[in-house]
Amino acid sequence: METQSNRPGTRFAKCDAEWLKLSLAGRELRVLLALSLHADWRPNGWGRCYPKRETLALATNMQVSNVSEAVRELAKQGLITVVRLGRKNIYYVRAMGSTAKMPPSDPEPFFAYLRERGVRLQPTTDGKFIYGAESFKIEGIDRAIFSDYMNGLIPSKANAMLAAVAVAASKSQ
Repeated sequence: METQSNRPGTRFAKCDAEWLKLSLAGRELRVLLALSLHADWRPNGWGRCYPKRETLALATNMQVSNVSEAVRELAKQGLITVVRLGRKNIYYVRAMGSTAKMPPSDPEPFFAYLRERGVRLQPTTDGKFIYGAESFKIEGIDRAIFSDYMNGLIPSKANAMLAAVAVAASKSQ
């Protein structure tokens, strides 16, 4: 007898018990579970996934516009980070058991977040970056997100963002 759990292709999402205690609307919780279903939970996978909004809509039985609203709310609450690269989204789901807020979505707030954490990057002539004097190193999920932005953004845009963050930081001092 074939049951739901032993059918080929059946998948399970990891669910953090803390998610059930959050004040999420039903659609946000459904989208969070759908993202968790696609997430890479291996060590150094960082809960990373990249399903299309249409895929999330099918998985949750929701309209794409409702999925988009739920994603915005989940990012606002710090449960996910969304790396937007053109028409492609890369999602990072907060680690199981963690209560820390995820890094901000979108490149400019993310680079400002790195700067606030003491990361000082300087562009090199070959389009890469080196750590400046007294800089903290980018590690963990921040490094994974940074890498996605660097691989997806054109170098001139990345340089402009780093320069804008540096100027804003110098004005605030």
